[in-house]
Amino acid sequence: MNNEQRTRLEIEQSKGRIAKSVADSIEPYFEQCKENLLASFLTARPGDGETHIAIRRQIEAVDAIWSLIKTDVDTGIMATQTLEKNK
Repeated sequence: MNNEQRTRLEIEQSKGRIAKSVADSIEPYFEQCKENLLASFLTARPGDGETHIAIRRQIEAVDAIWSLIKTDVDTGIMATQTLEKNK
């Protein structure tokens, strides 16, 4: 492993640690937000397509943000494993 590769892995490792800290602190909020959105979706007036679409998009946005955070966490874990393997 050359210095450039090591530096890139260390950056990903650092990003992963930060993402893990963020994930740990906001996970309860994300879960509650998604539960509230799902409840709103289920209690929206039948036939109110605009409301259902708006709520669905909000749920998708929450899922997308969470997915990005988890990707950074997972990438950081893989970077750490690679760095440890190549000591």
